[in-house]
Order: sequence, then C-alpha cells, then structure tokens
Amino acid sequence: AEVGWAQARSTCLENGRDLVTIEDATEDDALRALVLERFGAQQFWIGLHDVDGDGVFTWARSGEEPTYLPWTEIDPDDPPPACVRSTGASTPPGWRDRNCTDPFMFVCDDR
Repeated sequence: AEVGWAQARSTCLENGRDLVTIEDATEDDALRALVLERFGAQQFWIGLHDVDGDGVFTWARSGEEPTYLPWTEIDPDDPPPACVRSTGASTPPGWRDRNCTDPFMFVCDDR
C-alpha cells in the first residue's frame, strides 16, 4: 500500500518493527532491487526524516544522523519538514526528500 511517512511508520511499529535504516551502498542497492522485483516499485519510504523541520535528517529507529547519505544530485530540495524515500528512478539511484504526506510504498525492518 502507498501511504504517507507517518502512517508507514505506524504500520511498522504495530508489527514490532520500524521503517528501514540503510547503512551502506550494498544494503541500499540490494533493498532497491528487492522492492523492484517483488512489488514493481522504484521508490519507497525509508526511516530517514526531518519531521520536526530543523533541517537535520535522522533515522527513526536510532535518532542518529546518517553516515551514508546518497542524495540524488538535486536533493535535498524540499522545504522542511521532509521525509526521505529511496528511488531507482533517478540516475544514479539515490535518496530524495519529499513532503511527508506523499503516498509511497515503504519498507520495515526488525533489527
């Protein structure tokens, strides 16, 4: 289902998980390939966000800032508050910030 970031996170939390944290390019590429293969989707919400609008993106699960941050060449470009989606629709693939209410697929993890 395509939902806004907050609803995506709520769904993950209800199942004892959280929105996915991606720590390196290998994980990023593998997840993007899996979502495309299983669901035919090129973009999906991840756990990175700036919901408080302070201009700092942090991971939902840990509250930490990312060490791996593959923005597309035009991002971040949305006014805060913003949430982050992974996209395979850009060249090269990367992460984009979007309005948190925009509907996208999402990925939970249970680490």
